[in-house]
Parts: sequence; structure tokens; C-alpha cells
Amino acid sequence: MSTSIKANGNLSVPNQNKALVTSLSNGVIKTLLIQPGTYVKKGQIIATITNTDAVEIQQQLQAANTQISLSTLEYNREKELVAGSAAPLKNVQRVDFPRLKANQIIHFTLTNNAGKEYDAVIYSIGSAFAKDTKTRPVHAVVKGYKTGLIEGMNITALISIGSSVVPAVQTTALVSRDGQDFVFMMTKNAPPKPEEKGEDAHQHKGESGEAETGKEIYFERIAIVKGASDVGYTEITPVVEFGKDAKIVTKGAFFIMAKMTNTGGH
Repeated sequence: MSTSIKANGNLSVPNQNKALVTSLSNGVIKTLLIQPGTYVKKGQIIATITNTDAVEIQQQLQAANTQISLSTLEYNREKELVAGSAAPLKNVQRVDFPRLKANQIIHFTLTNNAGKEYDAVIYSIGSAFAKDTKTRPVHAVVKGYKTGLIEGMNITALISIGSSVVPAVQTTALVSRDGQDFVFMMTKNAPPKPEEKGEDAHQHKGESGEAETGKEIYFERIAIVKGASDVGYTEITPVVEFGKDAKIVTKGAFFIMAKMTNTGGH
């Protein structure tokens, strides 16, 4: 597979390249030198305020902002340590992570304007899961053409992770139920009688094309974890391993799932 990972994200200006300018005291704006949307740079005068108390208050503000920055760094450091202890428990839930690394190319489009594609290069991958999610942040620098990009815009991205040989099935073989993905494998084992099966039973008997001879085919539902997709195939990691010669339903899996549901799993 020539694989890629589809992800959602948003645009952000690095903190060192943006600033919030406010006035914490009463005063009169004497001069306003910019308009909304005007490009500015560090050290540029954007306005003047008339108030003799402004100088002292500005010094206090700068000191407070410095302390806040130091406290924020310490807080984030402690938070990463706490989150890092929980990460190993969640690693098994995502296979799309070991393949991500710095310098990989991301192709992305703006969610509300899919006609233009942009490129970015990964420079940092989060070491812990984001709070209350099963995702990890990936940071990238936009390269080349940047016209039209505004902080806060939502994007849809494809992360190229190269070519590899992986266990895969046709995407049409995948079905989902209650948030879990499955494939159906043909098996020679007949399902137990209804009174011997519990609510979690996952086998279904389907009639073959040789129904007139009394021959029957049985299917077993196998839980899997989906990986990347490419040209109609999707990488899978089965919860229960099956041999390379296993026969997987690639057409009509949805109808088998529907039939199983309607018959109570028998």
C-alpha cells in the first residue's frame, strides 16, 4: 500500500509570532495607526494613549506576564508527565502512530475551500494523548504558498506515510456495529444451538448456492482495528488472528450483519 492517514486540524500562528495588546488603565486613545487586518511587526507603534498612570501599570503588567509564562511552562511540564503515565494503556487503541515521524509531508485543504491544496512538514509529534480524547497532536510548518490562510481555520489533511506491505482487505469487507469494526470469515464450524448461545454470539448461517443439496456455509464475525486505506483496500489488525488462507466476505458483508442482527445473532 501507498498509505496515508486522514486527519482533521486547524491553523494556528506560533505564540512567539503573535501578541495581544491591551490597556489596563483609563485613558484616551490619541492616535490609532492601524486598521483591522493590517500586518504589524514587533516594535511597531500601533496607537498612543494619553494617561500619566500608564507607564507604571505597564511595568506591572510585563512583570505579571513573565510570571504567568513561567507558571504555564511548569504546569504543562507536569501535565505531560501525568498524561505520559496513561499513554501506554491507550497505545493499543491506535496502530495510525509508530509510522508518524518528523519531516513527513502533510497535504491539506481548507475545510470550507477544498479547491486549493497546501503542503506542510511535520516537526513535532505529541508524546501524550490530548485530554479526554484518544488523539495526539501533530504539529507541522506550512511551506510555500500561504495566501488565504488565517489562524483558526479548520483543515482536512492527508499525512503521507510511504509504502508498506500490510494485512489488508477490500474496504467493502468492513462493517461496523456499536463503534466496533468487523469482517466476516467463512468457517466450517456450525454455530451452537440457540439455547446454547449467549447474547454475544457472533455466528450466522447463510445458505450457499448449493442450497438444493442441503450444503450450508457458516460465517464468523471477527473484530478488527482499521488502519490506513488506499485504492479500495484497508489495513486491518484482527483482534483474533486468522490464517492467510482465511476466506473473507468482500461483497455483501453489510447484509450478513443485518441478517445476524435481525435473527438475534443465530
